[in-house]
Order: sequence, then C-alpha cells, then structure tokens
Amino acid sequence: MTSEIKTINFGGVNCYLVKTGDGFILIDTGVPSKRVDIEKELVRAGCKPGDLKLIVLTHGDFDHPAMPLISIKSSIQK
Repeated sequence: MTSEIKTINFGGVNCYLVKTGDGFILIDTGVPSKRVDIEKELVRAGCKPGDLKLIVLTHGDFDHPAMPLISIKSSIQK
C-alpha cells in the first residue's frame, strides 16, 4: 500500500494528512481558531467530501483538541 503524507503547519502546530488508497486520515486537528484554514488545506490536498475516513488525536494538549472534529468531519463528509 502506498501512502502520501502532507504536513499542514500553522505556526509550530502541525497536522498531518495521510492519503491512502481508501481515502484520507487526518492526524491532529490544530487549534480551534484554524479550523477554516485546515478545511481549506484538506480541500487543496484533494480531500473531497466523503474522502476523510479517520481523524486521529495524538494527545490532549491545547493544540490537539477534539472540539473542531465534528465541524471538520461534517464539512468534509457530506
């Protein structure tokens, strides 16, 4: 299985978008104030509605919140 990993960086806070044969995986979601920017980066990387299959949070610090998950997932999986 081949996969591609795109780093999304917002001033020292990284998220990673992994493209697989079955869709995309988002690792960490960034700070809530960057939700719209992350959504734009997902679309720019080719992650269309329905393509985001999994969101992984590596830990619970302020820069890896679960709060934007519902917004991100619902806007991508329409």
